Amino acid sequence: MPSRAQRVTYSALFAVLMVVGAYLKVPLLQVPLTLQTFFVYLSGLLLDPTTAASAQAIYLLMGLTGLPVFAGPLVGPQAFVGPTGGFLLSFPIAALVEAALSSRRSRMSDVAGLLSAFVVIFGMGLTYFMAYFSKGEPVGVLTAFLPFMLWDGVKMALAYVVAGGVRKFVRQRITSGRP
Repeated sequence: MPSRAQRVTYSALFAVLMVVGAYLKVPLLQVPLTLQTFFVYLSGLLLDPTTAASAQAIYLLMGLTGLPVFAGPLVGPQAFVGPTGGFLLSFPIAALVEAALSSRRSRMSDVAGLLSAFVVIFGMGLTYFMAYFSKGEPVGVLTAFLPFMLWDGVKMALAYVVAGGVRKFVRQRITSGRP
């Protein structure tokens, strides 16, 4: 089990990775294609539930204070009441749920964790988005967000592969006795 200092370091690292993920984007309409959810998924696969959720909470607190860490044009509290606010608010919950489900480190638990995080992110994000625009037509919204959902499928697969590589690397370092 990681020490407290290690958990704080991991949380800070993933908060910074979230910022990087926000800036690696393809802007489309109201919601840009970013790598943010890739790092949410990766944190859920690699960190314990508390550390994964803490990393996302730190990221949101950075944005809440007005630091330009989010993908969209809104900063500070305005980002949370804008059209993508639901997606932002879902990140700590998604990371927590995913990490809790994938903590057994089996393929099935990892996949269950990834899919659960996806449901949390898009469930909260789309609900908030529909409420923001007062549109009562979920089918139209789902159709509009289909490219984002497909992009997240790619990011989940990539996170799964990267997490597997990181876990293998860490196991090899531990068994070899090298720092």
